[in-house]
Amino acid sequence: MAGVEIARRRRATAPATRLEVATLLALLAAWEALGASGLVYSGVLPSWSAILATLARLLLTPSFWLALGVTGLEIGLALCVGAVLGVLAGMALGTGSRIGVGLQRYLHYLASTPKIIFLPVVFLLFGIGPGSKVAIGAFACSFPLALGTAAAMRHIPRVLVRVGRSFRLTRWQMARLIYLPAMLAPIVSALRIALGVAFAACLVAEMRVSNRGLGSLIIQSYDHSRFADVYALLIVVIGLAVAGSSLLDRLARRLSRHDAA
Repeated sequence: MAGVEIARRRRATAPATRLEVATLLALLAAWEALGASGLVYSGVLPSWSAILATLARLLLTPSFWLALGVTGLEIGLALCVGAVLGVLAGMALGTGSRIGVGLQRYLHYLASTPKIIFLPVVFLLFGIGPGSKVAIGAFACSFPLALGTAAAMRHIPRVLVRVGRSFRLTRWQMARLIYLPAMLAPIVSALRIALGVAFAACLVAEMRVSNRGLGSLIIQSYDHSRFADVYALLIVVIGLAVAGSSLLDRLARRLSRHDAA
C-alpha cells in the first residue's frame, strides 16, 4: 500500500514538475536572447556559462566562505533571537485579555512598517559590527512570529486550557505542556516567513554599512561593475533561502501529520 501511495503522489506531482522545469528553461532562454540582442548594456546580462564559471571561481575563494559564514551566523542568530522574542510576545498578546487585543493592533501597524528605517537607530545602539545586523534581523523577523503565535493561541482548544488549570499548572507549565505543543506547526510555518525577513534585513544592513558578509560582497561587485559576480552571489543567497525554507516546510508537514495522527 505504501508503494502504491508513493507512485500516486509521483504521478500527481509530475505535471507540476514538468511545468516548473519548462518555465525555468524558458526564462534561461529569454535571458540569453536578451543578453545577446544588444538591447541592454554589455555585461549587464552575462551569459549563464559566465555566471556559472564565476560561481565556481567563488567557491574556490577563501574570502567567499568567510563572507558566507558571517552572513549565515548573523541570520541564524537573528532568527533564534527573533523567534524567542516573537513567540513570547505572541503568547502574551494571544491570551485574549483586553490589553493583549489592544496591543496587537499596534503590532499589526508596526509589522507593516519597513524595518530598514530603523537601521540608523540600530547602528547607534549596536555600532556597525555584526551585532547591528543580528539586532535588525531579530527585530524584523519577530513580527511574523508574534502575529502567528497570537493567532495560534486563540485556536487552542479550550478544553486543554481548562484541563491545565484544573491541575493548577503554573504559567510556565501551561506554556510548556499546553500552549507550545499545540502551536508547534503554526510557529514553524511562521518561521518560514521570518526566515525570509531575516535574510532581507541582514543582507540590506550588510550592503549599507559593512565590509563583511555576502551583502558586502554583492555591493562591492556591483560598484566595480562585476555583474557576473553579482548574479553568482545572488544564486548563493537564493539557494540558501530555498534550502532553509524547504527544511522548515518539511518540518511543518511532519508536525501536521503528527497532529492529525
